[in-house]
Amino acid sequence: MTIKVFVSAAVVSAIITLIGNIIAAKIAQRTALKTAQETTNQEIKKLEKTWEREDIVTSDDEFAEMSAAVAKFVYHNSPSTTRDALANVAAVRSKESGSLGEDLDFLYDAIRLNKQTDANKFLTMAINERRKIKSETLSNR
Repeated sequence: MTIKVFVSAAVVSAIITLIGNIIAAKIAQRTALKTAQETTNQEIKKLEKTWEREDIVTSDDEFAEMSAAVAKFVYHNSPSTTRDALANVAAVRSKESGSLGEDLDFLYDAIRLNKQTDANKFLTMAINERRKIKSETLSNR
């Protein structure tokens, strides 16, 4: 007993089309995934640059406030200007390291010891170091 199965050309064509569609869908899926990953990586890099810029701006604002507070201490010494200067310098120096951190440590000690001339000198050193760091940061971009 023999069973004969007749497959029409339309069925074969439909099966081949189905297989082709599955392959095309897989290729499209992989391409879309790769494109999405690349786009995501580019967006992450943009965000990192934005955050870095925001950190620099925030840091600039804090440094400017600190400088103003120290200048008030230097030119109009009073208990309140001393407190403000110490608080501002402590806030900034806790975030800095290297030469700038050392300059801020010396500045803090000068204010704490009520030495306006030394505080002015160390403020100038800190500002110059800050300018140097900022210049190097901008030139590396």
